[in-house]
Amino acid sequence: MVNAGIKSPDDFNNIPFEDWKQTVSRTAVTKTTDIYGDETLTNGSSANIEAIFFEVPRNNDLWNRFGLVGGADGIIYVKTTQTLNKDDTITVNSKTYRCDKVTTRRPGGVAMYKVAPVFLVNE
Repeated sequence: MVNAGIKSPDDFNNIPFEDWKQTVSRTAVTKTTDIYGDETLTNGSSANIEAIFFEVPRNNDLWNRFGLVGGADGIIYVKTTQTLNKDDTITVNSKTYRCDKVTTRRPGGVAMYKVAPVFLVNE
């Protein structure tokens, strides 16, 4: 059954996104693998993007207890039109995080937003 209340991505863009968005820096990262299987991550260009970002409080297992972030240090939400890929880095409040699996959420069958758990790589 499709939720009749969810009609378009604007349901996300106009309400929670506009209320909670902040500007963060996204750095595109490319991954290469050599003939031995060793991976190398290379930073590309950086740009400011708008996102909703939540840092998971340390020593607080509440987020993980309910499986909300899977042990991540934070979680980022962006509009479906925003580029965000696995391994990209996000810098917010002078901390740098690496994006893990980026998924597009589709409540009611409508592509509403992208979300990714992030892991702290530099304070």
